[in-house]
Amino acid sequence: MEPENMTNKTEQEPHFTVTELGTEKGTLGYGKSEKISYEKQKSKELFELMSAKAMEIIKSGIAMKKITEKDDGCFDGRPTKGLVIRAQEGKKEIRPIDKPNHERPMVAGAGYTTTVPIRIATGERGETVEGDYQETAAVLADEGVVCGAHTAEAHEDGDCGCGALTKQKEIMRNATQTYKQEIKGGVAALMAEAGAEFNETVYEVSLDRWDEALDDEVYFSGSTGTSRSETILASQDAINETIGEGELLGVTKELAGSHNEWFLTVNFKEDYTFSQETFRALMMHHFPGVDIAELPQVFPLDAHRLVTLAKAATAKQPENFTQGLQAGIAYQLGTAAELTDGSLPVFIIK
Repeated sequence: MEPENMTNKTEQEPHFTVTELGTEKGTLGYGKSEKISYEKQKSKELFELMSAKAMEIIKSGIAMKKITEKDDGCFDGRPTKGLVIRAQEGKKEIRPIDKPNHERPMVAGAGYTTTVPIRIATGERGETVEGDYQETAAVLADEGVVCGAHTAEAHEDGDCGCGALTKQKEIMRNATQTYKQEIKGGVAALMAEAGAEFNETVYEVSLDRWDEALDDEVYFSGSTGTSRSETILASQDAINETIGEGELLGVTKELAGSHNEWFLTVNFKEDYTFSQETFRALMMHHFPGVDIAELPQVFPLDAHRLVTLAKAATAKQPENFTQGLQAGIAYQLGTAAELTDGSLPVFIIK
């Protein structure tokens, strides 16, 4: 039996159709990292019980919640420790969250991390990636779009704690070279899921522009995940101060613990997102004796947020929208290929 406050549905909430990815294995099937792996979970004592319950929760739609926040977040499955706030003299402090369920749309690395590659793909690249993060924040703000980000408790020098941001070059290279055909097929498949036509010509142009950026000795010179994270945080501060008049429109979260993602969801239902906190609470309810670090996590990707980001990024050149959207999807798949071994079951939510 599920906790009552998580199962009550209002009459306004829609019905969710959840299907497994229509591939032979139901997974992406490609990826270079063994740190995040569904296959490796199979040796755990409670694997079958936890996997079955997790899939039941995903397929039921019970974890789908109305979006409540103005910004977005990274689809990282780890729990939130608090918000990163700049205190006096530029020092940072972690502010505890006031309630667990701040529901926001999710994409790889959050909106700015995904939109910089979108803008590169559509020909809007500047001299440096740091400058492009600043410019991207301004472009999105002009369209009323603000974005989030995250760090983590422990990480190496140059690594901000967000793989999608720190490994930006590797992720782009996954799409242009390492897994070029696999990711291209995945972009076409997800465009079809959205009822849109895949434009191969502009997609190839996008990959060429990504390669040009990757080969530019100046563009990424001296840039690290940490420096890009600092640029995002500074942009958020400026937007919160000028547009939000002090209100936290876009936030950077600090995440706790280690990665333990077992599943990936791709949600097409606008105004809703797969709630990681709801999923985590339900798993804790059903497995009270299991350490939270051992419970399954989910990578929840909101396809509708990619549409929002691509529209805002190409607002002055709307003819480039499809190109931007396809590049955004490619970045999500490139991230999954970089951070996982490709064995995570994938679920489509509509």
